[in-house]
Amino acid sequence: MTLSRISNCLAVLALAWAPVAFGQTGSGRLNGIVLDATRASIPGASVMVRSESTGATVELKTNVVGAFSVSSLAPGLYTINVHADGFRTYALNRQKVDVALATSLPPIILEIGAAAEVVVVEGDIARVQTSNAEVTSIVTTDQIQELPLIGRNPLSFVSLQAGVAYGGGANTVINGQRTSYSNVTLDGINIQDNFLRGNALDFLPSRTLIDQVSEFAITTQNGSSAVGMGASQVNFTTRSGGPQFHGNAYWHNRSDRLAAASWFSNRQGLDEPMLKFNQYGGSLGGPAVRNRVFFFANYEVTAERRESLVNATVLTPPAAQGIFQYLDLSGTLREVDLLRFQGLEPDPVAAEILGRIPAPSEINNFDRGDSTAERQLNTAGYRFLTRDNDDSEAITARVVMRSLGRFYKEVSTENQE
Repeated sequence: MTLSRISNCLAVLALAWAPVAFGQTGSGRLNGIVLDATRASIPGASVMVRSESTGATVELKTNVVGAFSVSSLAPGLYTINVHADGFRTYALNRQKVDVALATSLPPIILEIGAAAEVVVVEGDIARVQTSNAEVTSIVTTDQIQELPLIGRNPLSFVSLQAGVAYGGGANTVINGQRTSYSNVTLDGINIQDNFLRGNALDFLPSRTLIDQVSEFAITTQNGSSAVGMGASQVNFTTRSGGPQFHGNAYWHNRSDRLAAASWFSNRQGLDEPMLKFNQYGGSLGGPAVRNRVFFFANYEVTAERRESLVNATVLTPPAAQGIFQYLDLSGTLREVDLLRFQGLEPDPVAAEILGRIPAPSEINNFDRGDSTAERQLNTAGYRFLTRDNDDSEAITARVVMRSLGRFYKEVSTENQE
């Protein structure tokens, strides 16, 4: 395939993705204002925002009050350069932009001098939310990768944030709201079960995994109208490649060889429940076209073979024949043939259904039902091991194109030469 065809394909893909990307909230925003030493605004100052990972740049000028705003920035570190005639150039390095969050910079003060002189500010300036009333916390990449987590589900980190309540058996809630009021997105696209939202913060059909997520933001109060669909927001963003290749491989294994059977299994003389759990995968990210196109891909497999101990209620032999037994007030055993009492014949359909459940001869405990070891009445317990297998595959791929229009032009020119 020639370079011109490749460039044409990339252009078509960009146009195809454009409607899907409209209105997404999987990006961050950057706001600032440029002033001189007397705190007067500097309109028309040139501002360049450059990604330190991909090199993608955004250039704009300040408005009449010296302010600027950049939206749709991928989460990551950025360098901000500001210059105006008669002033020294201002450079801010390693400014963090977070997903679904408006980062408001403190006033940028330009000093009088030659443009060739540069004032460099190193490090991430403390971010104070001043552009709106959102109450948002960020879970960073380092936190996601370093904190211990069973199951590799980043949704579990939600319960660690302020304002989030998790009651074990109860559904997770944010600031006392109904769970269905919370909106969970991945790169701006809702990934919840929107038919049943009763456990919207505890289960995702897509089963997002740690290596798929770069960082995420949790808005617990006063969410921006730009996100919509919920009074509280959980915004995940996927990882993306950069100018250097990075990857990993992992394998997690659990087995029943070092596990013990439960007390109830030992009591009934049952075999030790089987457990064979394997979770493995890997990821790779880097440049596809040097300084132009970056990619990230992740593949993860979960294969679980598990047995669980279950105690079911089954009928005793008389009850299976339609005979109900009870003790009267004097403690005398009484029985009633319910079918004969109602003038009914045994139903073949009901008999076929009863044939599918454990037979009365399978009774092995009296922890359930109304029977005891000394006297069986109508129901008793049948404890057994049942299969509870789980298999899943997760594939994630992301391509980031830097300045697609310029890339298309350059490739076409090189091909003609």
